[in-house]
Amino acid sequence: MKTIYKVSLFVIALLLVGSIYLAQSYALWTYQTVGEENIIEVGVYDIGYSELNTPITLNNTYPISDAKALGVNGVTPFTFTIANNGTVNTSYKVTLNTFTTNTLDNSNIKFAIVEGSNAVSNGILLSTFAADANNINTDTTNFNLTNLDKSIIIASGDLAGGVKPEVGNITPGESVTYKLYVWIDNAATNDVMGKTFSAKVAIINNAKN
Repeated sequence: MKTIYKVSLFVIALLLVGSIYLAQSYALWTYQTVGEENIIEVGVYDIGYSELNTPITLNNTYPISDAKALGVNGVTPFTFTIANNGTVNTSYKVTLNTFTTNTLDNSNIKFAIVEGSNAVSNGILLSTFAADANNINTDTTNFNLTNLDKSIIIASGDLAGGVKPEVGNITPGESVTYKLYVWIDNAATNDVMGKTFSAKVAIINNAKN
């Protein structure tokens, strides 16, 4: 009996040592580490719009040719700038919005829009341009314009957003400046005398993926 007891103790001792060894080995091979914090930063969406002169109004003017309207001493353009001041890329549309209170019909109005310092020599008849359904903007709920007649898309494009540096503020993104010329078509008759035309530019912009 004593011999068996001693053997049993020896076996138990071996098992105990083996368990400790296995526990140490498991600890060595199952080392755990915690990674760095994962951060999701939402981009900044900030579109700026600035008008550099007075709104578009044709009053007490007269019919002129395209060459005269767009010449050196021609029509003063309505100038405005669209700027992407955020980090998110954006697409935009420039709309020319006419009113039901106008007494001068669109069929007597010509326009031309150019980007930056680009030159233009020909005008577009507003009524013909607006007759194309692809040039009409139907989403005018946020314009807050009363007596709105038509919202006509006259230009569109994309503006890249700025990049945020490691330290400091957001680097400004792209911007674009447009010149919009509006005048009475030279083919207009005496029926246009005493009539007026007004329009307002509005910008539609959407973030891009």
